[in-house]
Amino acid sequence: MLYALHDAFRREAALLVSSAGVADPSALGPDWKLFRRYLSIHQTAEDVALWPALRYKPGAGHRNLTTLAAMEAEHAGLQPLMARIDDALTGERPTRLPELAADFCTALLAHLDHEEEAALPLALAMADEWEWRVFEQVQRRLLGPEGAATFLPWLLDGAPRHTRREVLGLLSPVTRLKFRTLWRPRYERKNRWQLPDTE
Repeated sequence: MLYALHDAFRREAALLVSSAGVADPSALGPDWKLFRRYLSIHQTAEDVALWPALRYKPGAGHRNLTTLAAMEAEHAGLQPLMARIDDALTGERPTRLPELAADFCTALLAHLDHEEEAALPLALAMADEWEWRVFEQVQRRLLGPEGAATFLPWLLDGAPRHTRREVLGLLSPVTRLKFRTLWRPRYERKNRWQLPDTE
């Protein structure tokens, strides 16, 4: 699930950069807000549940503590970059959106690579089942009771078949049925992101 989510963030980053030259940047607002919300939920859950659990593990070691501190610092560093995109999309200096989107996405992609290289292997090696469950519960609580209806189709938008199969295999039969018959069709009817006219 974590790697699928990182792939979704990379997909959205590419779409943001590709769409940043659209004539009316405010039209990108709904897609940006969804992207921003899911990224913020994921990083908040890591900062309040996953990284602290690893930090206080016996024998965490200086190198691991340094890695966890770097993850939190990178999360904090993304916040002002996202705030600048918020400002550009609400009418303040919209012509800077391509530059701001590129800066944010460069930082985000570097963070995702670093997390996958250093922090996720640490988490997979050290976190126990209960700690993963708490981490997942925090994310679900932040999503809200109806959050899965939008989150799951967004997560799996364009995902490879094996990723879709593995993620859907984690869900209950009822949730899979809702995904296939209600949530995904409703999501696919939306016109997501707007690429600029190249003519």
